[in-house]
Amino acid sequence: MMMEKQTGKESQPHRKDSSSSPSESFIFDKLLQLPLLQGMGRADVLTIAGQAKIGFVKKEKGSCIVEQGSVCQSLIFVVEGEVCTLTSSADRSYQLTEWINLPHVIQPECLFGVQTRYLRSVYAAGKVQLLEIAKSAVRDFLFDYPTFRINFLNISCWQSQQYMRRLWENYATTIEARFIQFVLHRSQRPAGKKELKIKMTRLAEELGETRLSVSFMLRKLETKGLLESNRQRITIPAFEQLVNS
Repeated sequence: MMMEKQTGKESQPHRKDSSSSPSESFIFDKLLQLPLLQGMGRADVLTIAGQAKIGFVKKEKGSCIVEQGSVCQSLIFVVEGEVCTLTSSADRSYQLTEWINLPHVIQPECLFGVQTRYLRSVYAAGKVQLLEIAKSAVRDFLFDYPTFRINFLNISCWQSQQYMRRLWENYATTIEARFIQFVLHRSQRPAGKKELKIKMTRLAEELGETRLSVSFMLRKLETKGLLESNRQRITIPAFEQLVNS
């Protein structure tokens, strides 16, 4: 499918694996699940989808949707399917992978501002349907649709508030609570499956504990069925259960 001709780098969409042309009803129902478009009427939502000149795009399992550090040139909506996000530390010594199976917009906070590079890589965990809207079109929608503008501001403000709140949280007193806090502060959502790849010595440094204490803590949580710990890999099937434990 083709985009409306534009100038500059913003006109370069992500490579598409395949595309489809679902019915209007399907498009409307799926788009209304996205926080950015909630509260908008059918006509406005379908107009936005039409004006973007981009149809639904399918990605196969394992396909890279966006890469950490690359320039954000568009809004990418995950309409259907599961994606996994991968974030690496600044020194590349550890990384966190999260699985998200909800309709959402991929890192909209990276579209504008001084820093417009993606903070996380995103991959298709299975078959995924996307809708991509170029940055220039998003600018137009922000001016033309007050509800779209308010939703965009709400998302950006909420994320900023979350980051600020985390900075001022009390330091956890137990090693289990510090581990949960460590993962939470690096997560997009406080729920879902997560996988942390990190050396035990580095995790011990981050938690202010000895390597032996960290290993004991992980074994304790593993016996409760809250995580699985292998060599340099910690898998948490449902992070919300760990938080509430």
